[in-house]
Amino acid sequence: MVPLAVPVQDGLAQPGPGGNDGGVPPAAGPAPGVQDAQLVGRQLEDAVAECERGLEINPNNSDLLGNLGAYLAGLGKSQEAIDACSLALRLNPRSPGNFWRHINIAIAHFTAANYAAALQESKNVARSRAH
Repeated sequence: MVPLAVPVQDGLAQPGPGGNDGGVPPAAGPAPGVQDAQLVGRQLEDAVAECERGLEINPNNSDLLGNLGAYLAGLGKSQEAIDACSLALRLNPRSPGNFWRHINIAIAHFTAANYAAALQESKNVARSRAH
């Protein structure tokens, strides 16, 4: 169980996880959570680079293309994500992973504020039978 507050030496409780590190005054720099977001962004960029290296070796690898689409969607590169996932679907239309390709297309539409397309893709996913 995660504590909601962390006691400090003077007996006062300070915010726990998600707060300012359990009573330690925040250091000068980014606001709380910004560093986490920057770290995730760097990790996604690294994952994109790894997928691109793999696609240099095998440009028809639908799994790599699907993963690339997921990472691009996470970075807010919506059209690139849709293109990568769509290509993965065309290359391997019977892949069991295609369920996730459609989900990532829906996420990419959502991050691009194309809510109608995101809703339609989500409905298609909900109606499909993922195996």
